Amino acid sequence: MAYLAVLVLVVTLLLVIYAYCPLKEDEIVPVSVNYFFTRHCNADCKFCFHTETSSYKLPLSEAENGLRLLAEAGMKKINFAGGEPFLYPKYLGASCRYCKDDLGLESVSIVSNGTKVTEKWLKEYGSAIDILAISCDSTNPETNKAIGRKDRGSGEAFDNVKSLFQIKEWCQQCGIRFKLNTVVCSLNWEETMADMVQKLDPFRWIVFQVLVVVGENENDARKRNAREFVITDAQYEDFCSRHKHLKCMIPEPNKAMKSSYLLVDEYMRFLDKGDGDEKYRIPSWKLGYRRLLSRFGGTRKNSTIEEYYKFSTPLQLKLLTQMCLSPSQISSSAITPLAANHGLYFLRRDHCGGRSIIRSLSNILHQAEQRPNASTLLEARLHEDMYALTDQVRIATQFSENIVARLTGREPVTFEGKPTTFAECYERIETVLKRLNEADKDVVNENSDILGTTQVGPGKTIEMSGAAYAHSIALPNIYFHSVTAYGILRKGGVPLGKKDYYVGFFPQQLAGNQ
Repeated sequence: MAYLAVLVLVVTLLLVIYAYCPLKEDEIVPVSVNYFFTRHCNADCKFCFHTETSSYKLPLSEAENGLRLLAEAGMKKINFAGGEPFLYPKYLGASCRYCKDDLGLESVSIVSNGTKVTEKWLKEYGSAIDILAISCDSTNPETNKAIGRKDRGSGEAFDNVKSLFQIKEWCQQCGIRFKLNTVVCSLNWEETMADMVQKLDPFRWIVFQVLVVVGENENDARKRNAREFVITDAQYEDFCSRHKHLKCMIPEPNKAMKSSYLLVDEYMRFLDKGDGDEKYRIPSWKLGYRRLLSRFGGTRKNSTIEEYYKFSTPLQLKLLTQMCLSPSQISSSAITPLAANHGLYFLRRDHCGGRSIIRSLSNILHQAEQRPNASTLLEARLHEDMYALTDQVRIATQFSENIVARLTGREPVTFEGKPTTFAECYERIETVLKRLNEADKDVVNENSDILGTTQVGPGKTIEMSGAAYAHSIALPNIYFHSVTAYGILRKGGVPLGKKDYYVGFFPQQLAGNQ
């Protein structure tokens, strides 16, 4: 026994060391991170690759937790982008201070369109900012307007050039380095901006080539179609050659963009903006970013990230993914590709949307049906003031139907009465499983962030998104009533074990062990 205890202790220590000690030569370090914490913007740039499909941003405490994990994994530089980050000045300021003062990052920078930058804000938070980058694609107001650098409300083009010089002056007063960003596209590739840039004298001028990102700005259905603004490599090089005498200019063609930055979106997911379809993989947050990066690809120490992945890691899914997915399942290519937002996980993932627990409910009912006292179990209760078994089935399946309805934008179908036989229980379960399987992924993604009214008690309602409803209301109810059904059957003498509960989550793995 003593030998066994020592062996267990040694194995435990090795696992702890593996989980928390730094990786060695093949370590992947997210040195430089671009955090697109919001999609909300007051401009309407036609080629923007971070389109405003939702207004979501993480609560500040959760964002800080993600930033801390990145810092622990080796992040030295952070850039806040959007959307327009200055639409949330207090949130932005607090985030910058956290990164500079609490995390001690070497560089904290912001990319903005400049329209909401104020002298007051820079004086208040300037000590936490190293670089402020302002976007300007043309010195011609009409070109800027055609590109979409105009106010969404009034339609008036931004006076970009005038504001650039004002912001540059504020930056000098606050000790912030001023940077200029330009996207070269079909509307401005023949333009010469040298005179303006020389007068402005930014410490760096980044010249990007317009980029098409699958799932974001590649067609009209995505709110923006950047394909009409695409230029050839030769046209991009022509623009750069006219400005190559400017020492501050740094070209950033698409081929460089594909190996430059680690991008993190508003859900703290890694963003894939590379070739082909979007990629999604679910990590376990217990791994931390260091293990996560080593598992899913990237580059070696002191290099850049070669391929970006959009991991679906909203903090709300943390517990669910850790419970349901093994490391091999997490890294398996079988779980990709998925659709654009995390809402799809509720409906199409084998382990989510209530589908797994509903299957487990079906399994334990089948076990109960084989018992001599099966007919009495249908109306059995865990306690006299609790619902009967058939009511537990009714409520669990109704909430599963509600998830489908909420995330597909339709009114939920209210089942008439409760099932009265095992056959009716199975029929209702099969109905909701079929609806989960048939849900349209694109519709789900469009509705996961849409606010709706949710009843949370007699006469009490709150506004919440479809995804929040699934996380906070529906799934907890599905689990509660399914587990209560399990308790009723155990109390009634049905010889159930944990394996019978797990069958719904891992049907293939457990099928041969019944």
